[in-house]
Amino acid sequence: PSARDGRLVVLGDTDLSNAFSAASVAGTRYALDNAVPLFAEPLKA
Repeated sequence: PSARDGRLVVLGDTDLSNAFSAASVAGTRYALDNAVPLFAEPLKA
C-alpha cells in the first residue's frame, strides 16, 4: 500500500546506504542528514 500511495523511498545512493550500515557516529550523522529530506517528502502525502 505504501508504494501505491506514493510513500515509497528507495535508497539508491550507495553512500547513504553504507552510512546506515556503518554503525559509526559519522555514518549515523550522514544518514540522518541525508535521509530525512528523502523521507519527509513522501510523508507529506
